[in-house]
Amino acid sequence: MYLKPFMNLSSFLMNRKYTSRYVQAICINLMVALSFGCSDRRNELQSYLDDAGAFCSVHESNKWADVSREMSIEAFNELVMERQLESVKTQRFKDLVKQLGEVRFYRELYPTAKREIEAITGTEWNCPPYEAFTSLTLQREPSESLISSDAHPDIQVTSSGDFFLDHQPLDLQSDQLRAFIAERGSESSLIIKLEKGVGDETLEPLFRALSDLKVSQVSVISD
Repeated sequence: MYLKPFMNLSSFLMNRKYTSRYVQAICINLMVALSFGCSDRRNELQSYLDDAGAFCSVHESNKWADVSREMSIEAFNELVMERQLESVKTQRFKDLVKQLGEVRFYRELYPTAKREIEAITGTEWNCPPYEAFTSLTLQREPSESLISSDAHPDIQVTSSGDFFLDHQPLDLQSDQLRAFIAERGSESSLIIKLEKGVGDETLEPLFRALSDLKVSQVSVISD
């Protein structure tokens, strides 16, 4: 009569023993899982840091020596995206490259890239090669060295930042420029004349508009 309770107690103690081992196994597995999780996060962060460095270095000037001056704006933009995508490995950075391809103005490229890369990596990111790569600079030459004396400019840019197309005020947001290019053909050379004192930043929206219209040949002259 008294043996059954004893057996029940023995079973209970044995179950406690197994339960303790079971809990211990769970704790060990949890620690292993956390260890792997931390390791995965470290590896992921290092991959992002590697991509940040690779994205920067692909814009070093010596890596673009093979680009012809005769390349169209459209072809050059395609080449830039191709090389940027090849330089990075993670999907986060490939998505970033595509995002940068949607940025409308060149002056916004570096600040956008800096902001997004710092958000991805959690560290400060500065890249002088990319900053220089996305800065619009012009090499001005005297008019006579570029075009014949009987040629006249298609677009004039004043020192106050106004644009004129065939001596008529030009609104870059209207269909005025699109209609002009459609009539001339995007392969035709376009002549832009700058008044003295026009800064490079003034031309950026014009160049973006011409790029959107697939204009491939532009000559810039200045007083």
